[in-house]
Amino acid sequence: MLLDFRRFSRDMATSFSSAMVTVLRASQGGSGVRGIVTTNAPGGSWAKAMDHADVFSTMDQASYDNYPVWGGSKEAPLPSTVALALDRVRGWKAGDQGWVVAEQLIGAQVGGQLEGKICGAVAVITLCNYL
Repeated sequence: MLLDFRRFSRDMATSFSSAMVTVLRASQGGSGVRGIVTTNAPGGSWAKAMDHADVFSTMDQASYDNYPVWGGSKEAPLPSTVALALDRVRGWKAGDQGWVVAEQLIGAQVGGQLEGKICGAVAVITLCNYL
């Protein structure tokens, strides 16, 4: 039953995003929106009941929110972990538009301030985004 619910959730996310793209492309008197149609995909996508390739199939570009240090993380993730997440985003949307990191968190959040215990985390995360 859980598998059926996850499939239902996946299908609803895909059909909703597809319907929104249809509305955007039909707006402005039928000429559609100016610019690129995309939406932010949050991290943690392995645990979400969502097929990102299906969601982005009707859009122009895949966008990702990269928050590698989040929710009281005690240390920065390995560069390979961040690289894997970003590499996975490349596969969500084939074509010449590429993909974009829409939001980037540069350090651990603790009461709205950067946590000083994570030495070099900003440098590691920044470097991973350019590899």
